[in-house]
Parts: sequence; C-alpha cells; structure tokens
Amino acid sequence: MSNFEFLKEDWPKLYKYSRDAEELSNDYPESSIKSSNVCLEQGTKFLCEAENFIEDPQNKTQFELMKLDKFISLMGMNRNMLNEVHLIRQTANSIKHNAKFYTAARSLIILKNLFRFLSVIATY
Repeated sequence: MSNFEFLKEDWPKLYKYSRDAEELSNDYPESSIKSSNVCLEQGTKFLCEAENFIEDPQNKTQFELMKLDKFISLMGMNRNMLNEVHLIRQTANSIKHNAKFYTAARSLIILKNLFRFLSVIATY
C-alpha cells in the first residue's frame, strides 16, 4: 500500500506520479526524483489556479509559479515547506548535470518533501 493512498480518489493524476516515485525510490532514484518533480509541478499549477494566484498558470513554468508572492505566502505558513518544494525542483533540475549523485537516500528525502506538499493539496 502506498503512503499516497489519500490522493487516489480525488487526485488520481497526482496519486499516479507520487506512487510511481515511491515505487522507484530504492532501485531507480533518478526516475523517482523526476516523477516527484512532475507531481510537484502539477500540484503547483493546481494550487495557483485554485487560489487564483495568476491567470492561466498552465502557461507558466514551475519556477515562475513558485516565485509568486501568493505561492510563497501559502508555503510560507510553514517556512520549511517552501524550502522543501524548492529542493524537489532543484534536485530534479540538477539530475540533468549529474545523475550519479542521486541515491535512494536522496530520493527518500524528496519523497518526504513531496508527501508534505501533497498533504496541503489534499485539503482542497
């Protein structure tokens, strides 16, 4: 059973990406981190749309959305969460340069950060 079961019914797409990331974390940490980042990106776009942070968030990059004052404020309710979501994004982006650096332990950190972020989304 996945730790992300709470998403399955209302958030099937986020559930798929998060479950994939979870299943891949030990044997394929690079793929796990990439899947976590895709899930983060989808969740970020949802939050920005649901909260009316910006018109048409689907046409903005993940970084553009994450640097919006309203997104920072929402994540800033828990200062660590803002750092955690940026760590997911930065780690996934840096894989392009050095995939060998990423281990199952790093993947687990990313999964924990993703879990906390998705726990916010699940309240919508």
